[in-house]
Amino acid sequence: EQAPSTPEAWLRLGNINLRLDRLEAAVHAYRQCLTFDRNEVRCWNNLSVAYIQMAASTLEQGSEEVSDPVKKEQLETMRRRVVESINTGKSEAP
Repeated sequence: EQAPSTPEAWLRLGNINLRLDRLEAAVHAYRQCLTFDRNEVRCWNNLSVAYIQMAASTLEQGSEEVSDPVKKEQLETMRRRVVESINTGKSEAP
């Protein structure tokens, strides 16, 4: 509220939301950060992490909803791949 056009404030707000698993709020904050500074690499990186976490959550929901065991396993395999990409990305993050 005090610094609505400060990229660093939006980055920090996004980070807080990401840690609290409030992914849509994190995405919004990172997008706002990028509105004010398109060169903020941390926002680009963290925005991609938020989207990857959303993908993993969606695949998990799908595997809970699907009744066919083969399709359930396919979704779980996809989810594991997405989670692995998150863990790989964290070690390479700037």
